[in-house]
Amino acid sequence: MWLARYTIAACRRRGAISAEQPMRYRKKPLVVEAVQYEPGLEDGFFDGQPFIRTREGDMRVTLGDFVVTGIEGERYPVKESIFKASYEPVWE
Repeated sequence: MWLARYTIAACRRRGAISAEQPMRYRKKPLVVEAVQYEPGLEDGFFDGQPFIRTREGDMRVTLGDFVVTGIEGERYPVKESIFKASYEPVWE
């Protein structure tokens, strides 16, 4: 694809894409580890609610959520419906 040769700024200068038009991106496929939450996986409790410590701060986790470990070892909770829509098993 010819756009791959140019920076976004260069493409906008050439008129290939407009400044108002947002770029579209596809997330790179990568493999993460995940387990469905069960008591004992939390990092602590706040007002009696379990939480997972993430880069963005402490996030509440509930039964049914998945605890995902990212490529740099970071952990974050993901609601079951979002997890099932976004991830698929890797059989290696």
